[in-house]
Parts: sequence; C-alpha cells; structure tokens
Amino acid sequence: MASTTTGETKVNICSLSDIKDKITPENLPFHSKEQLLYYCKQLGLKTTGEKKELIERLSPLGKFPELFAKKVNRLTVKFSFSTSLDAAEIPSPSAKWRVLGKDEEVYVPVVTDSTIKGYQKAKYAGGKGNTEKLLECFLCAV
Repeated sequence: MASTTTGETKVNICSLSDIKDKITPENLPFHSKEQLLYYCKQLGLKTTGEKKELIERLSPLGKFPELFAKKVNRLTVKFSFSTSLDAAEIPSPSAKWRVLGKDEEVYVPVVTDSTIKGYQKAKYAGGKGNTEKLLECFLCAV
C-alpha cells in the first residue's frame, strides 16, 4: 500500500479490495476527510460535501459486501460494441460524409463556422425571402 501527501495530510493509496476492508462503519469516522475523498473517488461516488456526508455515502458499502461487490463490478465493466470503429477509420468532421445504402452517392453538407454565421444572419434578418437565404447557406456547404 503506497501513500501520497496532499498539503499536510497523508492519503493511503490502496486497491479496491483494501478499500473494502477499510470502509467498515466502525472505522470510517477515524479516517481523514482526504482519505474518505480518495475512497469515494476510487468507488465512483460523489466527492463533495463535509466529512459526515462522505461517511454517509461510504457506510452502506461497508455494511453490505454484496453492495460493494456490485459497485466494483460496475466500475470494472468494459463496454465493447461490434460497430465500433478504429480511430483511423473515423472521418474528420470537415470531410464530406457519404450516406450509405443509397443508389447514388449522396453527400451530407459540411457545416462550418461560416455556415452557422450565414444561417444566423439570414434567420435574424427578417422579411421576405429568408427560406431561400437559408437554403442557399446549406446548399453552398455541400
């Protein structure tokens, strides 16, 4: 178990299994606020509030081992999707994106800062012909 110093307070860095042994309701009041913050952060709990509030958040996990195990399992789950792309396969936001599944190639317009500014000018200009102005803004971006 390693330790680190933050300001004048020493925080013991430990694994999740060590945390399980240390967060019993009887032991929690004897830990420093910084140590309790560390436990909350490691367990994915809210890290704001006074020491009393931190103890209230941690004590149910210390009382019920099955609740602690459930919390740890949620932290260690890694999600993987079959449709995930490698970073190299993702086109840049400014690229012309093609719509797949169409007979002809259809391109999605690229929206840039100038497109948005043109849209805002046309939107707030008021009067006749705003629809045509907006259509021109987006058709020019293709």
